[in-house]
Amino acid sequence: MNCGKCDEEMADGMVEVHGTIGGFLLFGWSLQHLFWYASDRVSRKATMVVGSGRARDAWACRECGLITINAGGEASKGTRGSF
Repeated sequence: MNCGKCDEEMADGMVEVHGTIGGFLLFGWSLQHLFWYASDRVSRKATMVVGSGRARDAWACRECGLITINAGGEASKGTRGSF
């Protein structure tokens, strides 16, 4: 897949949302989600992209840093695992 910003080849991988051990020790256990908002924020409607503890397939451009996420379902590669 080529980058939509700079047209360089993108590396495949995944994104996932999870807490950290440091966050747990400082703040306790909590759910975390990744949301997408329209840039105009007029509607203030949030779309959940990745739920807590879930993963999605993603591609990263090492040239410009753009990350593209497939928000359509669970990651096909599985997850990294938990701590």
